[in-house]
Amino acid sequence: MKKWKGFLLDNPLFHKENNEFNRWIERYINGSWEVDDGPKIKINRELKLINSLTKIKFWETLFKYEEYRLLNYPIAENNEEYTKSILELYRFLIDGMEKDCIVDLANFKSINLTDSKKRLNSLKEVLPEQLIKIIHKPFSLINRKRMPIHGIPSKEIITYPAFENFNNDLRNINNALANLKEWLEKEFNLDS
Repeated sequence: MKKWKGFLLDNPLFHKENNEFNRWIERYINGSWEVDDGPKIKINRELKLINSLTKIKFWETLFKYEEYRLLNYPIAENNEEYTKSILELYRFLIDGMEKDCIVDLANFKSINLTDSKKRLNSLKEVLPEQLIKIIHKPFSLINRKRMPIHGIPSKEIITYPAFENFNNDLRNINNALANLKEWLEKEFNLDS
């Protein structure tokens, strides 16, 4: 028992209501499938539907991956673990965008891209003005959060609400993907 003494908390503080944890308990401990999926699972579902639409229209997918095993929630509540999760989210979605499919989408919309090698800018150029904020902005935020991650970290590791912030990032990305899917369905006159 002495080996566990270091983990003893005299006055533990817990969140009053933790919906994600309660959802996890219901699904994986109580075996309930009535629980709504989390944003990570929803993202995978949206990517599959988006890819099905572009594959039917252009014979290629918009995203290289529909699932990415390295994308995980931060394992500790600090800035370093949050940064690692953001990096994998960037690799999954932004690095995973297929340039050729974006070019096909631009051609379909009769839009001349400024630089087809820049995926994120090209996506912004093909979107209608009213959807840029809804679809492009969450991707752009992930890009900005990822930009300072080069080389050896210069900041010290500090306490940070990594799980909550990453979960919010995933929700925003899921919302953007759902809106992108709806827009593609209308543009292609298809139902995913």
